[in-house]
Formats: sequence, structure tokens, C-alpha cells
Amino acid sequence: MGSLMGVSVPMQRVYASIQRASSHRYPVLIVGEGGTGKEVLARAIHSSGQSSGPRADRPFVVFDCKALAAPLLEPELFGYAKDAFIGASEGKNGLVALAEDGTLFLREIADLPLKLQAKLFQALQEKGFNPVGSTERFAFRARVMAATRRNLGDLVATGAFREDLYFHLSAVRIELPSLQARRPDIPLLASHFLEKYSERGQPVRNISDAAMECLLAYSWPGNVLELEGAIRWALSFASSAVIEMDDLPPAVRTAASSRLRDPAARLSTMQAEYLAIIRALAVTGGDRTAAAQLLHIPESALESKLQSYGL
Repeated sequence: MGSLMGVSVPMQRVYASIQRASSHRYPVLIVGEGGTGKEVLARAIHSSGQSSGPRADRPFVVFDCKALAAPLLEPELFGYAKDAFIGASEGKNGLVALAEDGTLFLREIADLPLKLQAKLFQALQEKGFNPVGSTERFAFRARVMAATRRNLGDLVATGAFREDLYFHLSAVRIELPSLQARRPDIPLLASHFLEKYSERGQPVRNISDAAMECLLAYSWPGNVLELEGAIRWALSFASSAVIEMDDLPPAVRTAASSRLRDPAARLSTMQAEYLAIIRALAVTGGDRTAAAQLLHIPESALESKLQSYGL
């Protein structure tokens, strides 16, 4: 699934949605908190699509709906003709044209101005558009995926978002869970980032039990993006081959320590066992024989537990 990873039940549901969305070219609305990986999910759908032949080599174009001032958004998205406005000495293709028959990813669609929402809906309905200042009509061939951290249904109710565009974009809706909702994936993600950011010659190869317990106890309001930053921080402060609790960012240590003192926040025996298995598989790169040795249990027992947990 591209750069997405995780074995938790919520992520298994996401993977199933990706498989379904990859079998067609309907619009997709991706919702989730900031830092959950909405663009990563969109790229996974794009690269795995097989409905009309492989699309991985076709353009994946990103349009950030809040990156520019409102007057600049329309020419950036749809392009403009020569002399369409002062300074337009020559015409320019917009991102819709650059996406061709690939994917146009609309980042933070909730921030798109209402006027441009109307033009986008018309272009999607008619499968065609006019660049700013042009009477020439061009085909809209790209598949559209949109992402937001806000509740579009609430925005529709207040008139801040067009109902027709909302219904069009949400033909397929995929919700990415917060990292707090998929805690069993934290050891796997932490090990991945440890490997990703360890520089050549750097001695760090593992995370101590105390540090991992801290990572598991923290609430991660910034989700996967915050965890990635925390591992990079720890790597810059680690003085040995193992990341210790003191190497983690102060905010993570403080909040996690407070939560660990709450008996209600402690893991059950089953949760602890589940997380231990996930961590062992992460550390050993999925090698079940090595993971069983690390857990000090027979490989047959590990296989049985994997089946019982649906892994």
C-alpha cells in the first residue's frame, strides 16, 4: 500500500477501501486529522489502480486549496490565456491540464472559495473547462481525489461548502484513523522511521522498552507526522545504540509519564502481548523465526497467536 503501513484493525479497513477505490476512477474524499497521511493514501490508490491499465506512471498532481490567495487559485488550477490579466504575456496550463489522465489531488478542499467550488463542480459535471480568459474548451480527464481535516457535512449545513460538490466528491469516502486509534501500529512505525532516518555510521539500531512504553502512552495529537518528528529528534540526541526515554522530545516524555501513572491507562495483558508481537515483527523485519526467538516462545506458538489476533 505504498508508504502506508500498519497491522491494526482500523488500518486493515483502510487497505480494503484502497483496494476497492483502485478498481475504478470515481472521485475519492479522504478525511482525517492532520498528520494521518491523507496524501500518502491518495498516492497509494493512484499507484495501485488497475481499472484502465497501470496508472502509476501517469501524473499525480497536487493542488493546495489554501496555499495561495483566492484570486490566484483559479488560474493555478485551470490555467489562463495570453493577456487574460495584467502581466499574462503568454498563456499557461493549469494543474488540471497537467494532471492529464492521471490524478488531481485537492489538498484541504474545505478551504476552496465558494466561487471556485462552483467552477470545479461544473468542470467535473461537464468533464471540461475553460482556462481563465479563454473561450477554448479543454477536456477534464483526470481522476479527482480530495482531502480535508474538517467536517464537510457541517460546512454544507452552514453554506460554507457547496452541497453538489460535496456529494460529487464523496462518491467514495475513506477515513484515516488517528494514531491514538491505531496504537498497535506505533512500534512498526517507530522502527520504520528509525531505519529511514538513521544516517550511515550512526550507531542507533533499537528503542528501549521504557522509550517504547512512552511512545505507546503518548496521545499523538499530531499523529504519524508527529511520531516521525519525535524519532528524528531522538536520533539527534541518542548517545548510544539504543534510543532511551530521555532521548525523546520533552513534550512526549512529560505527557506520557503523566498518563503512565494513571492505572486506567495501563495496557491489559492481551494488549501488551499483542503489542509485543507487533514490535518483535517490526524489529526483525517480519522474520517470524527471529521474532519468536526474541519473544522467547516457540515459532508454532507465535503462529497460533498471529492467527488468533487476525494478523
